[in-house]
Amino acid sequence: MKLWILCWGIAFGTGCFWHYLYDWLPGPLTALLAPVNESVWEHLKLLVIPYYVGCLPLLKASPGPARLLGSVCAGNLLMVPVLLAGFYVPLGAFGISNLFWHITLYGITLAVGLYCQRRWLLWPGGQKHDGLVIALAVSWWAILCVYTVFPGQAPIFQSP
Repeated sequence: MKLWILCWGIAFGTGCFWHYLYDWLPGPLTALLAPVNESVWEHLKLLVIPYYVGCLPLLKASPGPARLLGSVCAGNLLMVPVLLAGFYVPLGAFGISNLFWHITLYGITLAVGLYCQRRWLLWPGGQKHDGLVIALAVSWWAILCVYTVFPGQAPIFQSP
């Protein structure tokens, strides 16, 4: 359990730093990897690199790199709908949209992802689905990059 708390702390700290990476180092590569504006879509990038960096301490305790990658990808995929629901439901139902809630939501989302990652790693049936989950995660990252370069007109792509 202590290991997952450490992972959460590393991911959360990296995410806070990552949020400003494009401001500090503007360029095409950082534009693909870090938020370039305050849109919800751009903030989904905070669920990728910071989360994977946060999961690095798990390499020591994992049954193998491929098995760990499958479980980390499973957690990563679950975090996307959690973050979107956690943003849009309070906003639409109660008008809640403030910095405190956004930071809290990010922490909760990382915790949910790490919990899912842990459960997937312990699930005996997870191993046979690791390849599919990894492929879905890679597809998600590709979609994230494509819509970063070619954002649509939907509200999710617009900076408030």
